[in-house]
Amino acid sequence: TDELGVALLMIDVPDEEGLTIVPLRVSYEGDGTNLPVSYLASLQVRSGGLGWLVWALLPVLLVLGAGAGYLGSRRFGRRTVLASAWPSGAAAVASGPPLSTEEVVQSARLEMGFVEPSPDGKNAWQVGEEVEIWCRLADESGRGIAEAEIRVVWGNEEAQMELVTDRRGRCSTAWRGPEPGTYRVTAEFAGTERFSSAETFEEFELRLLMPTRLEVSFVKPAEDLPEVWGVGEEVRTTFALLDDAGRGLKGRSIRVVIGDTGEVEELITDDEGRCESVWRGADLGVYQVEAEFTGDAGHLPSEGRGQFEVVEFRDDIVKRYNLFLAGVRRRVSSISGKATPREVESVVVASGLPLDQRALEELIARFEEADYSEHDIGRRQFEAAYRAWRRLEGE
Repeated sequence: TDELGVALLMIDVPDEEGLTIVPLRVSYEGDGTNLPVSYLASLQVRSGGLGWLVWALLPVLLVLGAGAGYLGSRRFGRRTVLASAWPSGAAAVASGPPLSTEEVVQSARLEMGFVEPSPDGKNAWQVGEEVEIWCRLADESGRGIAEAEIRVVWGNEEAQMELVTDRRGRCSTAWRGPEPGTYRVTAEFAGTERFSSAETFEEFELRLLMPTRLEVSFVKPAEDLPEVWGVGEEVRTTFALLDDAGRGLKGRSIRVVIGDTGEVEELITDDEGRCESVWRGADLGVYQVEAEFTGDAGHLPSEGRGQFEVVEFRDDIVKRYNLFLAGVRRRVSSISGKATPREVESVVVASGLPLDQRALEELIARFEEADYSEHDIGRRQFEAAYRAWRRLEGE
């Protein structure tokens, strides 16, 4: 090359029948400052006279200093060289912008990731769980390379898989590790005449984790009562995180959501693996309690659920009496639709049904108090009515 980095090459194109393309390879081997580079051009030949010469002016820009870094970063980037058509025997000198390009080798980039990251975000799975990866092979511009062969090796060659990329340059596979330990999964692209080879890897851990159990229970005034509270009452919920042997797990974080508000409460278990949440609601309805332990280095995640109801005690007592009445009418047809509670009691006793008469008297008394009076009906009346109703339902 001259002081401008330009070289002039003379080529004698032979006049041979059937000759249509003359391939031209130009290579620069590099030096202590500049990286090597290589290009391939095709000179198309058409029939013509004899003895003509093709002159090709080949610009080779040797960028020094900071330009060397640019060449390095674009080592396999597209460069333009002459690839035009001339009559056989014709002569030409290339000048101005070249007409087309074709590169010898492009740099390929191989990426890898996990299809579903592990729950703790640390690339750790339980022994026996499926670990699934994805791979993507792309050229320098980021376009996927289709129908490329990718070799995937799991661990110390415990498993090897041959994959082929789709039209987007992607492929995926999965593996189940048999033993605890740290593993490496490697993906390899051997390269082709057009693309360079590429390789990447990820590391992950297989753990033998202990199962856990997350129990949800409610602190009630008595065990025989339902999970029902009155408006404004305090609802206390207890959570117990236990291992497979029933031992409590201390110092673990429990995420709790009550109702559909989406608000998350973070609780920490005590020495016995327990923690407690206190909730007070003013709206009637059924509430779901969802608790979650996300797992840790030695334990699997677990979930627990519970449900409670917030009621007006007066309305609940009336509801339970009506449930009893609907059931007893199916057994005693002589009870009229307009019968008062005391008339119902007389008919039922006269029918000889084997019912607890003390429980029947208690339920009717609590119903009359709730339905006819205007004074406050609280938990005491509710509990009495509920226990009487349960005894009658059991019979």
